[in-house]
Amino acid sequence: MIAVATYDPEYVSKCRMVINDRISAYRAVLAALRGSPPTLQKKLSRLEASYFNDLVVVLEGCFVHRLRAKEGRDGNALNEVRLISSSLLEHGGYLTFEKGVRLDPYDSVLRMTEGQPINITMSQFSSLADAFFVEIESRYS
Repeated sequence: MIAVATYDPEYVSKCRMVINDRISAYRAVLAALRGSPPTLQKKLSRLEASYFNDLVVVLEGCFVHRLRAKEGRDGNALNEVRLISSSLLEHGGYLTFEKGVRLDPYDSVLRMTEGQPINITMSQFSSLADAFFVEIESRYS
């Protein structure tokens, strides 16, 4: 596949809807289980990291062919999602940085450090996805 230099706004909107629908589905499960036994709630909290870690991979997959030169290497949300996704798929779920990407943990969305296990919460994912879409729209529209 040829690298993508621009994304149609309709495609970006559809991807955003897919992500928002999945966040809403998780929220609905949380609401339905409110007041349930603590053991069930504990199981759901263990599912949260797996679910939202997987959604980072889905988010990256929606725009995986984006032109890297337009993405930049300045530690933006696009870099962060790509690094988290590749770390989940290729590095056993521990955040691994790439040479040339200047991701400063303290300026990043999730403030994760290299070598840290990746366990993303719903709140963290929502913030990361919002920042990601802002970057996609500003760099690839």
